[in-house]
Amino acid sequence: MRQQDLFIRALVVAFNCILGAAAVAAPTGPDLTKPFFGCDRTVGAVPMLSILWDPHRPTDPAPAKADVERLLFGKQHSVAGYFRENSYGRFRVTNAGVLGWYDAAKPAEHYWSTDDKDADGDGFVDGHVEKWTEAIRQADKEFDFARYDRDHDGTLSTRELAVHIIIPQNGSFGTNRGTAGREYPTLEPLVVDGVQVPVIAESYLGAPPDLAVVVHELAHLMLNAPDMYFPFAYPYGAGSYSLMDWHGYCSHLDPFLKLRLGWATARVVTESGWQTLKAVEKHPEVLVLMDPSHSTSEYFIVENRWTKDSYEQALPDSGLAVWQIVDDAKALASIPAPRGCDPSHWATVGADDWGRRAVRMIRPVFLPQRDDKLALWDGSDPATGYDLRPLSHRPERATLRWADGSPSCFRLRHIPASGPVMRFWVGME
Repeated sequence: MRQQDLFIRALVVAFNCILGAAAVAAPTGPDLTKPFFGCDRTVGAVPMLSILWDPHRPTDPAPAKADVERLLFGKQHSVAGYFRENSYGRFRVTNAGVLGWYDAAKPAEHYWSTDDKDADGDGFVDGHVEKWTEAIRQADKEFDFARYDRDHDGTLSTRELAVHIIIPQNGSFGTNRGTAGREYPTLEPLVVDGVQVPVIAESYLGAPPDLAVVVHELAHLMLNAPDMYFPFAYPYGAGSYSLMDWHGYCSHLDPFLKLRLGWATARVVTESGWQTLKAVEKHPEVLVLMDPSHSTSEYFIVENRWTKDSYEQALPDSGLAVWQIVDDAKALASIPAPRGCDPSHWATVGADDWGRRAVRMIRPVFLPQRDDKLALWDGSDPATGYDLRPLSHRPERATLRWADGSPSCFRLRHIPASGPVMRFWVGME
């Protein structure tokens, strides 16, 4: 073999060794495809049956059916449009029917009694359970529930058919609840057309109808999305920036949920460099900042929230949203109370209450009572732009910390003014 050939062969071998070493050394990012407490990939279409049921309370008149249909499936400001935008077209809510208004069979006050000991012998002790059963049985007269039992197991899952009961009320409110065909003397499942309907979403519409409450409840029902609001002061709550926290705005879901649902994609960052993010309202990409030497199940997510021309255009701030994630179900119970949170309050959050324990919003201005107007990192705002002083002179709030309180290696620098495209430096220092 010629000396030149030997030299070329040696170069090829060396190059392959380098590639192999790089492949071995390349860190493995978090598995964002695995289910997390029942929240997993949800794409395609889910049919929704909406049942309009009216107890005829004089103070809470029902809106026109056409107005409800527009709220659910209209071209603008609708349930269908909200999920289409959030999922970038990957998840659709389709119309299996909007039925009613059905009239309540009993006086309105009967259904707001929650423990009547079955005094009237109707088989129910809770008027709320009775009204859901009544509404579904009324709808059954003109709707074939069995048609949607695709796997023929005798039970309608919420992804085979989402059953949504709508009730007129001036103040908006919602729930997800289990059903019963009878409660007393023994609990019986609710079966229509030979299939069980085990759970429903219930929306009290509000006047005018409140889209945010409706989509919040449907996110529970169809996506297994968790509640994220807190009954006490909590500096790291998502607030206005996730639908599952405070739904005064029709805000998007947080990026952790979008990743789990298979709607957004993650660009994993494990070393310093310039990064560019487009507005997450239109572009399904976020950054995952991960330090493999610390953990692959605890990381930060960065997204660009630019609310213009989207369902969340009324949000009070725009810029980079930074989220801290503990992506380890076993570790959630041992997470200590974060700085600024009363430990006795934190102890009331259940170990499996993952929406509250696993996801934190890291705000540029630390306040015991969060301010949603100072929630996002915007270089044009002196209050929320990143401090560019030397590391030793930066305030504590500039450090992204892990759940145990220790500082991470990540710094966000050179943050520009908020906009549809933001370019900034991610440093590992």
